[in-house]
Amino acid sequence: MMCIVHCFERFIKFLNKNAYIQIAIEGTSFCTSARSAYYLIQRNGGRFLKLGSFGHVLQFLGKWTITLIATFSGYVLITRSDIYDEIHSPVFPTILAGFLSYFMSALVMSVFSTTCDSVMHCFFIDEEITGKDGNPPRFAPEVVLEFMNRERNPEKIDNRCCSC
Repeated sequence: MMCIVHCFERFIKFLNKNAYIQIAIEGTSFCTSARSAYYLIQRNGGRFLKLGSFGHVLQFLGKWTITLIATFSGYVLITRSDIYDEIHSPVFPTILAGFLSYFMSALVMSVFSTTCDSVMHCFFIDEEITGKDGNPPRFAPEVVLEFMNRERNPEKIDNRCCSC
């Protein structure tokens, strides 16, 4: 039973986040935006899944990269400063710096995640609006267009790596 409740809670959080993105883009009410977000995700489900997964990997790597660099920088600052003579061991301050840097990196990467989702929403809305006339999206850079076209038509990709 708790599994079902947890699954429902995650779905509501997901819908809530995407509804707020739609509110920011379209300026409509919450229920209208939630419905709009749901149908947008439903129409572009595969691309949302692929790009969302890629965003989660970047978020994970970003959190740990920021944490490791900040923790190492804290260790270097502690051991190279004049205060090092007064500290018995740099382990506790370094661990504290690690926890604080992980907390800060989680906040930064949360903003990054919301930004990535917002850009995806904007791209798909732009694609749907301009796609009615058969035109490519108006506001997307060429690199994004190429990447999204590859994600939409994976069978047209040849076996070259990294677009070489």
